Amino acid sequence: MNKAKQLGFSLIELIFVIAIIGVMASLGVSYYQHRAENTKLQKVAIQMQQYLQAALAYYGDNNCWPSTKTPTFSQYLPINATQDPWGGKISGTQRNTHIFTVTDAAPNNRIAIRVAALLPNAQANKTTVLAEVTVPIGNQTPGYSIFVTAGQYSFNSSLPVNFSCPANYTGQMIAGICEFKTSANGGDHKHVSVGGTCSPQGNNAWQCTPAIGDNYHISNISVNYTIFCTPNKKTVTNNF
Repeated sequence: MNKAKQLGFSLIELIFVIAIIGVMASLGVSYYQHRAENTKLQKVAIQMQQYLQAALAYYGDNNCWPSTKTPTFSQYLPINATQDPWGGKISGTQRNTHIFTVTDAAPNNRIAIRVAALLPNAQANKTTVLAEVTVPIGNQTPGYSIFVTAGQYSFNSSLPVNFSCPANYTGQMIAGICEFKTSANGGDHKHVSVGGTCSPQGNNAWQCTPAIGDNYHISNISVNYTIFCTPNKKTVTNNF
């Protein structure tokens, strides 16, 4: 007599199928997590780059870097540009008068290294990502402005700056108010004039002196200045 055919799967077959499904599910979850992490890395890198570009734009308009005391800087930033994907805050600070630094705290050092790799002039310090940008003042190519130095001066502390320019170049200074405090009598930084005068000293030497005007209402003021050499305009001589 023939034995009846056995219907269904054996226990071993069921275990084998379940194991395959488990492996596929784990691979799918791992792939999703990897994609999600890459998306966050790219997002925070874009946000930090936008922050740096906004700082450069602010510097171009005001000749100084933004700070926590310059609320108008928010107008230069895209919406939600300072909120990173991990719930932290992207922030920026002036490292010195010609370098601005943007930082963000990553969940761990591995992620910080990966974010820094997506940005120019960036590095990872443990779990912190640091990216920098410098003052965009010309270069050493003939016909372009040459950056000389940058600094900061305060109320009643204007000191002359001595430097040299190449032949057929003129020394110039630009200045902008970064921080100020008003006295009890009030005062408005819009009515405060800042700048400087530059004069030749002979043998391609120059001297520039920063100055603050209309400061009788200002008790404390901080001004950034940048000194550079600009090429003289060529004069064309017609021979008849």
